[in-house]
Amino acid sequence: MKRAIVYVTVVVLTANWAQGTILDQAQEQKNGNTSISGTSYAQTFTVGVGGQLDHIDIYVGHQDRGDQSYPTTVSIVNVNNGVPSGLVIGSIDSHIFDLGWNSVDFLSESIMLTAGVQYGIVLYNDDSEVGVDPTMHWMINWSGNIYQGGDLWRWSNSNHRWNYCSPSGDSSSPTGSDACFRTYMVPEPATKLPRGLGAIAVETLKPCKEYVRSCKPLKDWQGKTMTYTITLPIDFRADRKYPIIFEWPGKGQTNPAETFIAAYHVTGHVHVALKYPLGCKDGRPLGKPTPKYTKFIRRVYRDVVKNFNCDPNYLFIGGFSAGGFMSAGPAIQMLTDANMRDVLKGVVAVGCSWIGSEKTAKGLNIMICYSDNDTNSKKLPSQLPELRRYAKNLTVKLNKGGGHKIDNEFEGPDIRKFFARNGPDRKDFKKLYELEQHFQRNTCLECIDPCYEIAKKHNSAYVFAWTLLDRMLAKVKRDLELVKQGQAVPLSVDKMREILDRYQIDETLPQPGYMRYHVRLVIGKNRMTFEGQETTLEQLPQLLEKVPDRSRTVLELAGSSPEIAYVPGTRQINENLKRIVRQVEKLRSEYGFRYLDHIGVHPLGSKGKTTRFVP
Repeated sequence: MKRAIVYVTVVVLTANWAQGTILDQAQEQKNGNTSISGTSYAQTFTVGVGGQLDHIDIYVGHQDRGDQSYPTTVSIVNVNNGVPSGLVIGSIDSHIFDLGWNSVDFLSESIMLTAGVQYGIVLYNDDSEVGVDPTMHWMINWSGNIYQGGDLWRWSNSNHRWNYCSPSGDSSSPTGSDACFRTYMVPEPATKLPRGLGAIAVETLKPCKEYVRSCKPLKDWQGKTMTYTITLPIDFRADRKYPIIFEWPGKGQTNPAETFIAAYHVTGHVHVALKYPLGCKDGRPLGKPTPKYTKFIRRVYRDVVKNFNCDPNYLFIGGFSAGGFMSAGPAIQMLTDANMRDVLKGVVAVGCSWIGSEKTAKGLNIMICYSDNDTNSKKLPSQLPELRRYAKNLTVKLNKGGGHKIDNEFEGPDIRKFFARNGPDRKDFKKLYELEQHFQRNTCLECIDPCYEIAKKHNSAYVFAWTLLDRMLAKVKRDLELVKQGQAVPLSVDKMREILDRYQIDETLPQPGYMRYHVRLVIGKNRMTFEGQETTLEQLPQLLEKVPDRSRTVLELAGSSPEIAYVPGTRQINENLKRIVRQVEKLRSEYGFRYLDHIGVHPLGSKGKTTRFVP
């Protein structure tokens, strides 16, 4: 079979890069082309100014397939005695396709290079994504001795070693042929400016903050740079590690996927909101992962572990609707392809059936939430026996008559328990759930003391512990008021006062200080209520304007009956309801609410809730 031929040269436009970046090394003369035929080429170079590698420019001199994008891995390797070694310092999966100079951004790799030391730029063309053999040419200088800091090398698949590339064709003679390249550095001690997947100092990370990251140059099916949003937990500390959640959104979800943290109140994890499943044009989640998306997930995982204090051994995946379908099979296969399956500790799929073979579930902890009248889950009941056979642990939550929707109150507690039971701090979570159950039966000091001890820790049980402690102390206060009214309660007045005096909480303890608010708009056939107050669509803007802390407030939209409730992605929607939904979304954006959440069926006059589980 004809193998891919790749000739590449590295290039950069200085004005477009971060301040403080300098051109360090360059070989820009070109007298011909050389090919990479299903193997790798390496250009060695010697660093002039030490610091962080910002980017490399590569020059493409010829293509056989026009503007076809060429999946090319660009790596920086160590050099031993002038010869490239197998030790890779950093690697970027690039798509080089323009004739002329192409830039490859290395900021995401945080590679520090030492002045006077020789390194290698290795190029490898991967034709697996395009399905045919592309032909690209890396422009070189045949005359030799142009760049004095290194030479061009070619990897031999036959004898498994690097050979010199020389004008005479004698690979044993180091004549010093060079490829066209330019390397750009951020000199020490210059401050590097993060760009794309740039490194972040852990001590600068803030609890609850969202970080939008990009995986340049990977693009989705629309040609847009693939991005993702990282949200840190409210108990985030730089001196501990956190489990990771990868969540995919449902089809109708235009905002970042936040079901687990916003609806189900899952805490103590670094949450990664990913784009629509695999990126597909027709609105269906793909049945299997693509090589490009596998690379994307590998890079996202590497980023959160390296820059966001994530525990590399605790990864959870999940989602609702299309995001559930993504998690129930394709994402597991993708993690297998990316050699990451051994770190997968749990799968949470909501409102979906299983995609592909049930054997994909082998050895995994899995939770599935579904409704018996949800068409998206119609295949699931017949799949459950096989899933139970293969999964390590399978938890099933059936919401009878619940429809295709997220049910916070019905599903949330069990989903939180699932994450807690399989996370690194599962012992503390188990203890807290035991305390909660005991406290529901008895108000007693023996529940409050151990809860307070866990609350003082800074693990993933931290927020739940403080919330439970608040509930316990509030119950004691309420019972004290009941005594004043002449009612009997389990504890004596002296015991209750002792508890309250003991737990005058030390203000130096870092308690959760963030609140998230929810305000609710309910649509009926001929009526509409906002936070319990009857209103009209014309009057609604005045009410929304009065809501404080709108950036921390979720605007909930519900219907008073199933035929009125709006489910994103549903084909047959009443036109009048569509108009209302569009108007509410516009108002949400105009008044700066966090996002619009479609919450299904709720009675007219009902109100949203306040929580301190999440930011």
